[in-house]
Amino acid sequence: MKRFDSFKVFYKDRLNFYLLNITILAYLLSFVWLIIKDFVHTNINVLHYNIYFGFDIIAPWYWLILLPVLFLLASVLNTLLGWYYFSRKTAWSHFLVSSSFLLSLAIFFYLFNILNYNL
Repeated sequence: MKRFDSFKVFYKDRLNFYLLNITILAYLLSFVWLIIKDFVHTNINVLHYNIYFGFDIIAPWYWLILLPVLFLLASVLNTLLGWYYFSRKTAWSHFLVSSSFLLSLAIFFYLFNILNYNL
């Protein structure tokens, strides 16, 4: 029970509270965008667009779902490590939670742009 109390203290920290809530919101919006946006389930989907070469990374459709899930797992790992380090080094904890926040924003903008290309 003490572990959950320490997570409450970690979550109630002002910076962690805002960053974790925005991270959760960004991931929810990403997965909702995946559900709403109707993309073609083929073996050829665009995963990366480059301004010099155009579409340069092409892969099967399930990679569009696998990448956000991998980023979500990385964010969960960062959050758990941030919780672990919160009582020891608060700066490390804030760095890990901030990196989780940046990962969530990156995957949100990535999915938003790529799914608009995959019409």
